[in-house]
Amino acid sequence: MKILYVANERRSAELAATALRSIAPEVAITWVGRLSVAMRWVLDNPGLAAVVVEAEVENQDCTSFVSQVRRLGPTPPVIVIASEEVGAPLTALKAGADDYVTSQSLLADLPHILGRAVQRAQATAHAAPCRRDAEGLDSVECRVAGVVDGRRYQRPVT
Repeated sequence: MKILYVANERRSAELAATALRSIAPEVAITWVGRLSVAMRWVLDNPGLAAVVVEAEVENQDCTSFVSQVRRLGPTPPVIVIASEEVGAPLTALKAGADDYVTSQSLLADLPHILGRAVQRAQATAHAAPCRRDAEGLDSVECRVAGVVDGRRYQRPVT
């Protein structure tokens, strides 16, 4: 599992890697210290499992980075690291981030939050919304592709 970790300090990525390897030994984390480099990395590495980004990198808010990643189309989950639970994480969520974790609970919560976001992304990657025709009837027969966090994802029956 390849993860891009965008943060001001490499040490943060190393600590996160240690926490994540306790539950997923195959995890490979690449640290990037600049948002512009991170965007190029996302573009050049389509097999990413997730992107973890600090709310502020090099005195820049991560919001525009998150929205640029989302405009690329189907992308890996984006998790934002914020120093508190108000302000930055809410703005990042509105920009398209999948979830956030506070820096105080990073090591304890990141494995769970990241695992849940990756699971959700995998379920939706194989799902398609059921379309309705003019009469409001399903135009394709659908079945549940997965249930993640209580939400049902469907895909057409093939």
